[in-house]
This record gives sequence, C-alpha cells and structure tokens, in this order.
Amino acid sequence: MEFRLLGAVEAYANGRRLALGPRKQRLIFAVLALEANHPVPVERLVELNWPVDPPRTAQHAIRVSVSQLRSILGGIDPDRSAVELTAQGAGYMLRTAPHHIDAHRFRELVRRAGAEEDDERRVALLDQGLSLWRGPALDGAAPQQIQERLGSGLEESRLVALEDRIEAELRLGRHRRLLEELTGLAGAHPFRERLTCQLMLALYRGGQTRQALEVARETRRRLADELGIDPSLDLQRLELAILRNDPALLRRPESTRVSPKAVPAQLPPAVADFTGRSGQLAWLEERLQGTVTITGAAGVGKTALAVHWAQRVRDRFPDGQLHVDLRGFATGGPMRPEQALARLLRSLGVPPDQVPQDADEAAALYRTMLAGRRVLVLLDNAAAAEQVRPLLPGADGCLALVTSRDRLNGLVALDGARQLRLAVLDPEEARGLLAAILGAERVEQEPGAAAELARLCDHLPLALRIAAINLSQQHARPLAAAAAELAGSDRLNALRIDGQAAVRAALDLSYAALDAADQRLFRLLGLSPGPDIGAQAASALAGAPLDRVRHALDRLERTHLVLQPSPGRYGFHDLVRLYAREGAEDGSLDGLFAFYLGAAEEAKRLLYPQTLQLAGPTHEAPLTFDTPAAALAWLDLERANLVAAVVHGPRRVAWKLADTLRGYLSLRRDPDDWRSVAEAARTAAALDGDLQAQAAAELSLAQAHQSRGMHRQALHHYAQALALARGTGWAECESAVLNNVGNVHWKVGALQDAADHFGSSIAISARTGQRTLHATGLANLSMVHRSMGRLSQALQLQHEALALCREIPYRNGEAIALENLGELYRDLGELDRALDHLDRALPMFRQSGNRYGEVLVLDALAAAHREAGRCQTALDLADRAVELAVAIGDRRAEADALNTRATVLTRLGSPERAVAEHGDALALARELGNLQPRLEALVGLAAACLANGEPEQARAHARKALSGAHAWGFHQIEAQARLLSN
Repeated sequence: MEFRLLGAVEAYANGRRLALGPRKQRLIFAVLALEANHPVPVERLVELNWPVDPPRTAQHAIRVSVSQLRSILGGIDPDRSAVELTAQGAGYMLRTAPHHIDAHRFRELVRRAGAEEDDERRVALLDQGLSLWRGPALDGAAPQQIQERLGSGLEESRLVALEDRIEAELRLGRHRRLLEELTGLAGAHPFRERLTCQLMLALYRGGQTRQALEVARETRRRLADELGIDPSLDLQRLELAILRNDPALLRRPESTRVSPKAVPAQLPPAVADFTGRSGQLAWLEERLQGTVTITGAAGVGKTALAVHWAQRVRDRFPDGQLHVDLRGFATGGPMRPEQALARLLRSLGVPPDQVPQDADEAAALYRTMLAGRRVLVLLDNAAAAEQVRPLLPGADGCLALVTSRDRLNGLVALDGARQLRLAVLDPEEARGLLAAILGAERVEQEPGAAAELARLCDHLPLALRIAAINLSQQHARPLAAAAAELAGSDRLNALRIDGQAAVRAALDLSYAALDAADQRLFRLLGLSPGPDIGAQAASALAGAPLDRVRHALDRLERTHLVLQPSPGRYGFHDLVRLYAREGAEDGSLDGLFAFYLGAAEEAKRLLYPQTLQLAGPTHEAPLTFDTPAAALAWLDLERANLVAAVVHGPRRVAWKLADTLRGYLSLRRDPDDWRSVAEAARTAAALDGDLQAQAAAELSLAQAHQSRGMHRQALHHYAQALALARGTGWAECESAVLNNVGNVHWKVGALQDAADHFGSSIAISARTGQRTLHATGLANLSMVHRSMGRLSQALQLQHEALALCREIPYRNGEAIALENLGELYRDLGELDRALDHLDRALPMFRQSGNRYGEVLVLDALAAAHREAGRCQTALDLADRAVELAVAIGDRRAEADALNTRATVLTRLGSPERAVAEHGDALALARELGNLQPRLEALVGLAAACLANGEPEQARAHARKALSGAHAWGFHQIEAQARLLSN
C-alpha cells in the first residue's frame, strides 16, 4: 500500500493504481494524508475546497467525498488494519502507518540524514528521499494558489535536502560532477544564496575562478535591482576568499561532523502527552520563515504548541535552534532586549567579551551572524513588540517563533509577522488530553464525567493538565467524583500542582501588570451576568467615559485577560471570570441594568410601538437607533445579555425588561429564551405583588408555548393572564388574551370557538379605542372565515384590517394583512393580485425581523407559483420556507411548508417524494394537535397516491380528509377532498 503526495496525488495497492475520484476529492485525501493520524477540522477542508459555497452545501460535499474515499480504502483493506478514515470530533482523520505515505517517508529520511555523521551515508539517505519526488507536491489536486500554500513547506524541505546533499558531496570532493546540476538549480532559484555559494565553490575548485566571480557579481546585481538588498555575509566572505585564492577553499574538511558549538540546539523538550491542535499545526506548517506569533491567555498552551511544533520541524533548520524565555509576565519584570541579545550571541559562538554592550550594535551583529543561515529562534513569553523587535533574525531562511499573552499587533503591522491566536481546546481535544494522561480506557468508561471535568476546567490546557495529573495518582477514583468535587469547590484554588494554585498564579501575573483603572474595570466586567459585553454597556457599568473604557478594553484584550469573540464584544473564559469576580464590588450593576432597559425601550419604540405594554415610567435612552433595522440588529447582538439581565437582575428590572422584550422575542421565535424571560418575569412580579406585571408575564408565557404548538399549556397561561387582567380592569390585556386564545382554537380546528373569541376581542378593542388590537382581531377573524369557505366575507374583513393598519400606522399588521390577502386571492384564482400582495409583504416582514411572517409569505408564494405553473420557482420557495420554519422552531409552520412542498413535488412528477413529505407533515400535525395541516396532508396524500398509480390508497386518504373537514367545518378542504374521494 502506498500513498503518493510528492507529485500527482495517487494511491496504489498491490501494484494497482486506485481511482481517488475528482480533483476536490483528491485534495481532501491529500490533506488528510499530510496530517495522517491527526484530525483535520471540517472547516479547514471547507476553506481549501469550497471557500465561497454556503457552509451547509460545502459540508455536505465533504461528507459525500469522505464517504466515497472510505469505500475506496475499504476495498483495499476491508478489516481496516492498515488504513482507516474516521470521523474525529468536528473533523476527519486518516489512520495509517506514516511509511505508507511518501511525504512522511521523505521527512523521516531527511531527519535520519541530519543525524548521520558520515557524508557517504548522508548522501545516500538524502538521495533516497529526493527520489520520492515525481513533481510539485499535490500536483493537479488543487488550484495553484492552494497547491503552493499546502506544498510550500514540503517544497522548502526538498530544496534544503538538495542543498544538504550537495554540501555533503562538496565535502567529499565531488565538485566536477555537481557543476551541471548546480548551474541548473542556481538558475531556477536565483535568490537561494546557499545554492549560489555552492556553485561558486564548485566552479572555483574546478579551476573556473573567473566564472565563480562572475556568478557572485551577477547575484549582487540581481539582488540590488530586484530586491534592493546586498548579498549575505556568507556570499561576500566566499567571494573575498576566491579573490584571495584562499587555500582553505581547496582543503577537504578532516571531519564531516558538525560542530555542536556551531549548531545550537536549545529547544526545550516537547510535552510528552501533547494532543490536539491539528488545525494550528497545519497552519504553522505553511509558515516556515519570517516571524510567527502565537498569542493567547495564560494557561492556554502557547509554549506547549510552540515547542511541540518547533521540535517537529527542527530538521528543517540545519543551522540550529535558539531559545530564550523573555519572562514577559514574570514577577521580576521582563528580560531587556540587550540581555536577550547577549544570550543569543553567546549561543551563536560569540565570546562573552566580544558581545557589544550597545543594544543596536548587538542586534546588528546578531542579524549578521544569522545571514545566509536557516535558524529557528523561539522567543517565549514576550511582553511587548518593542522587546521582541531587536531579536528578529532578518534573514530570509530563518524563522522567529514568538509566544506572548499580548497580541503583539505592532509586530504584525510593522514587521510583517503572521499571528496565530490560540483559544482553549475544543471538547474533543480536551477529551484527548485527559485520555493521554489518564489513559483512554478510564476516559471511555466515564465519557460524561470526562466532558464535565473538561468543562469545569474551561477546556484550558493548564487547568486540564493539573486536574488530570492529580487524578492520575488516584487510580481508583471515579472521574464523576472528581468532577463533582471540583464543581462544588473554589476551582481556582482546587486546581493545584506541587502545592501551588497554578491557574490563579498565572492570572495573578497578568493582573498585576495592569494599572489601577484597568484592574477596576476588569473586576467589574466579571460581575456582568451576560456572556459578553459591548463598549457602551461597559462604559455604563464602570460609570466612565466611553473613549477611556474602549482603550481599557483594548488593553485587557491585548493581554488576553478578556476575549474578543467578535469585533467590539468582550468576554471571559470561565476561570478568568471567576478570578475577576473575586475582587469585584457588590451592588455595582445598576448602571448596566439601566443601560439595557433604556436601550431596549428605545428599540421597542421603533420596532413594535403598538404592542401591549405595562404602565409606568420610561427610562432615558442611553443610545439611539437611526432605523428599525439598526434597533433589531442591536437586540440581536445583545439578546443573551438582555436575557441574563432579566434572569439575574433585580425584580423591577426583571419584569419591566421582560415586558419590553416580549415583542422582540415574538419576532425572533426563540422558545428557550422566551420561556426563560417570561418565567423570570412572572416570579419577580409575584414577589413584587404587581398583578398587571404578572398578567403580562402569563401572557408572554402563553405566547411562548403557543409558538411551539403546545396548545394545552398555552391555554392554561392564557386563563391565568385573563383572570389577572379582568381582576385589575386591564381591558387592553383582556382583549389581547382573547385574541390569542382565538388563535389557539383556530389552529386546533375549533373554528366557531375561534370566531367567538376574535369577536369578543374586537368588541373590547372597539370600545377602548385600541386600534392595533382591533386591526389584529379583524385580520384573524377573516382567516377563520376563509377556513370555513366564506371567501367574500374573509376578503371584506381583511381589507378593513389593511386600511386600519395603514391609518394607525402599524407596519407589521399591514404586512400580515397583505400576506392574508395574498392567500385569499390565490384561493379565488386571481394569481397576479395574489403575487402582488405577497411580494409587498415579504420585504416588510424582513425589514421588521419577523421570521415567522417571512415563513408564511414564502409558503404562500410557493403555492401561488405552483398554481401559475412555475413549479421549479415554487419548489425553491418551499425549500426556503421549510428551512426557515425549522430554524425558528415553529412546527406548525413547518407542517404547512412541508405540505406545500409536497404538492409541488407531485406536480413535478415526484409523487414518491411527495408521499414521504405529506407523511412527515401529517405526523407533525398529529403530534401538535393542529387539524388544518393534518387535513391538508391527507388531501395531499390522496393526490400524490393518485399520481403514483395507487387509486385505492388515494381514495382512503381522501375519505379521511372529507370526514374530518365536514365534521369541523373546514368547507374549503372538504370540497377538495370530495373531488379526490370519488
């Protein structure tokens, strides 16, 4: 079995070449093979193959490709003993022995050659490795840009191996046989000065001094003209030695062994149980020169990743590896640049008494000594860009790998550094780390406890490692017991190693580096109940000017004490939040709650001013919104924080803010948030003894249940709300409740009960002058008449509702009336008028953020285009309706959309698919207790079965629909069922 990546991507088994499929599938295989035995995240495969496709489409394509690759590999290894392609967390892994893959064999041969003392054997090993190359890495498996990106590290390793082999052959005196090869290589790679120097030396040793000097002059000219730089010191020294006919150039070295002093190897040992970080390692693999920064919070594993990767690629830096701990956040203060330079220069062989005292002179000598060499410099635990900048090599072949808790943005902006920002481990990586320390069997026996332990450690590598090491000494202790103990303790103190609270100690160093104002803001942010916070809210929390708070947040984020999960938003890892809360002042959230309440009221004023609201004082708006869309965007951004403020805030804030958010939660249809807010408001209002606030909370709870099709629970809460409203004489609330109860009866098929409740609501709203409720009641009553087959009465009521909504004005009500009219005109066969009304409703719902309304319009548009014979357009619209209904969790809307899509499929000649979709809609409607979509599903099943050549089955479905529609008064559906039952 052999997998080839060094050239065209190919696979062979028993001498037979396997067909790996189309290009994108071959690229997936190549990436998995490059990372053999390490998981590759799906996001990385998407980025490489389908960067512009919708994520859902791209991920589906990857699943298909992986499935096909599994079949191919399973055909050559059915028992999966030698190769297996498996799912690993949010990615995939190709498990196989590295020697099956030519790229890994090549790297192993290069590594062995680097450790070999004898030049003959070194040349043989390098030749063996270079012979594996058949062309550019991954040739033909990717667009050129992606191919270069993935293969650049391998290509660089190939060139270094070539140079190393030539270097060894020159030491063996084989300069004559190398001339032709070197001439070609130097011409193909004119800026690789090591090859140029090797060519000059071969020419000189072959008696061609003039040609050697001409190569030097041509290289000098090219570097000056094209890059604006001088040749490296190595080339300049060689040119001078040739001019002087230095006899040392003709002398064969007595020993081929590399001097340990000339090649420093200072990397710390890698962590033995390092796991995960496959995506980050792949990213680093593509950046083998220049400056790379790895930044992140204390304990996130920056040094572990840097050392692990540096050890992995050390053979690609044959001139040595340097390491300095810059002590950026140590108690005694960071190392000064001149101190670090002195250490680096001594490591490079400069005698201590010859190290310049002046920092600039020392930096210049350091860069001079690294010119023309390939050296990896690991600068660990840096404090700031100014500390690091003098330590950067400057030579093209060198790599500076820098770790820091600071973002080091100055290095990115001014020095061209590439930045890798390291987050905590994902759940699968955290599980892998626990398994590496505790043993896979122990973790597999208690997967839930292992996941909980990882969560309590915030998936932070330092905390996980401490917890696992402590547990590894308690072999019989269940993981569940350890997790329970950790959950019930002071986690920052419980995570101890060698008697020290290591996580707390690491955070202490970062906190101590802040000034007093930043420390205060850090502590206050720890009290914020939501998952993140914006700068304006933080300004209200701290009672400080916005500009000053923005600068402070930037400083906290730069040192990774706070996260920036998205631009302008700031949050914490859980353990850091615990640390921040320890020193925070009590009772300091009033400013934050006032900000959220005032801003939410301002958003409500723009988005849904007509909705029922509690009486009481309003709050000054701390910010304003230019448009309703801007208000909706702010509510979306702050939703989790607003919910947290209701759940965790003082009682009056809880029920007042909850009532302010009710219209928004209805628009967005998030049942979990809606119920959490409503239940918290009900509890707070009861404790405050405010009966109207309790009525509003019960109304909200009922609406939340109704949006999920939970009619029994909804009616219970509506009854509570109605009693409270009547008890306090709150007629507006009474009218709203009666209207909503009518909606429940309409959905379960009790049409007359629905009409009666809508009529009662309309009567109260007419008496009290509540025109919004009046318009809503008219629109709803209209649709009950539609279900009863009374289309002319329905049309009249709907036009009355539309006129009233425009007069108020009430934009959301206007959109609802337009959608209802679209459905009525479709029933009447006036398709152009139907489409006109629906096309006007759709942007109105989208502008207001009413996703439920959007589903209704998409579904109605699909049905109208179906009736007009545009079935492909209808299918696209029905697909979008189903997807959006599922996304917002409205199962009644999902059942309706499934029915519509199925009727389109029947028209398109796919009755089998239609039967399946009507069946899904029928099951859903039965589960919800919604009669109308159930009857429509039966009618649809009858039509689909008839189209599929099953007349008896069709009649059976139609007769069931006919019986139910007649009994419940759905005369429109009754007429359709009667036609199909004969």
